[in-house]
Amino acid sequence: MHEGKSIDENIDEFTKLVLDLESLGVKIEDEDQAVILLNSLPKVFD
Repeated sequence: MHEGKSIDENIDEFTKLVLDLESLGVKIEDEDQAVILLNSLPKVFD
């Protein structure tokens, strides 16, 4: 994710990626989504 974007923009981008994967038949469990999202945020959000 990008440091120049707000937290809302980063979460929106992540959600779009998850929905794109689901449309391709890839299911990511909610707990896995949470871990991926938290690990992908820039360090500025620590």
